[in-house]
Amino acid sequence: MARDETVETEAWHTPVPTELSDRAHERMKERGFNSKAEYVRSLMRADVEKAALDELEAKLVRALDRGKFTADSPALWEKLRAEVLDQN
Repeated sequence: MARDETVETEAWHTPVPTELSDRAHERMKERGFNSKAEYVRSLMRADVEKAALDELEAKLVRALDRGKFTADSPALWEKLRAEVLDQN
């Protein structure tokens, strides 16, 4: 996203136990984040992406259950992904 685009934001304020905060600061530095906000946004994005992948996997399993595919291979998963994405 371009820097000059306006993005709506919402501030989140939440207390965090000191031990968790200290560990999170260590992870933040290890991973090269410049701020707590950047780190938390990254964690939130990863969680949202994981939820989307979990949903995709569930759809793929349902497609398998329908009996449309019988071979278990990387090619199978690519075919299933393509089918599921075409349905959306």
